[in-house]
Amino acid sequence: MSKNHKDLDDPAKISSSPAFGWFPPHMLRAFKRLEKEIKNVELVVEVRDARLPISSSNPDLVELLAGRPRIILLNKCDLVSPEDQLNWQDYFSRKKINAIYFDSQNTKNFDPIFKTIEKALRPFYAKYKTRSIRAPLPRILIAGLPNVGKSTLINRLVKKKRQQAEARPGVTKSVDWIMLRDKYLLMDSPGILLPRLEREIDSFKLGWISTIRDDVIGDILLATELISYLISEVKLEIEDRYHVKLSPDIQPLEHLEIIGKSRGFLKSGAEVDLSRTAAAVLGDYRKGILGKFVLEKLPR
Repeated sequence: MSKNHKDLDDPAKISSSPAFGWFPPHMLRAFKRLEKEIKNVELVVEVRDARLPISSSNPDLVELLAGRPRIILLNKCDLVSPEDQLNWQDYFSRKKINAIYFDSQNTKNFDPIFKTIEKALRPFYAKYKTRSIRAPLPRILIAGLPNVGKSTLINRLVKKKRQQAEARPGVTKSVDWIMLRDKYLLMDSPGILLPRLEREIDSFKLGWISTIRDDVIGDILLATELISYLISEVKLEIEDRYHVKLSPDIQPLEHLEIIGKSRGFLKSGAEVDLSRTAAAVLGDYRKGILGKFVLEKLPR
């Protein structure tokens, strides 16, 4: 177990840790279960969010799974531009990492995924073939942060609703083995965050893509920080969407009030309904209405 997870047993270290922490008990139980099960896993399929190709990964989990063949599936590719996809695909190729873009909600052809799985498992099958022994069913771990689309992927792969899948983090809370095509055993696990996120912006970005629940950070705070980010990165889309003029020179909360007035989200006394406005802004971003882009820059 990494230092981050060991710190959970030390209240002094928890209270002195900076930035942000959201690590429900089921995540710690799942991590400990993975530590026991990992020796039985032949292949890791890590699901990430295409909007955060690096930051939607858990370094502790990557460290735990080191040494095993790994495939990265970048889900929700419909929410990033084709140009971004090409640039990041090139980045992973240069790193010699198998990375595939897909959309778990709409993808109908999973052949590229299965072909990549078969290629990654060739050494496993060869090990038994050389000994003239029939290989057991390979065990494949489906891993990732909360709400990146692991359960939806499994449901689509097995063509049955085997896993509860909702657009909110923390739905899957146990580790389960599932048969796939009578050829593989898939292990679905709960999404596991780092116990502590050292940079505040990382917690916001994970909140924007729904990996951290809105109520954990606060919907109004999430929305105001998102608006500030969009003003600096993709100002045209957000101003066109809400027919407003926004400026980095005013307070972030004022942005939300301006948008709320424009949308007519008013309570009695003409007061802006900030919660309703925040929900609308976050919802529009998550649907790609405010632009389709990656939330982090390519590493140099």
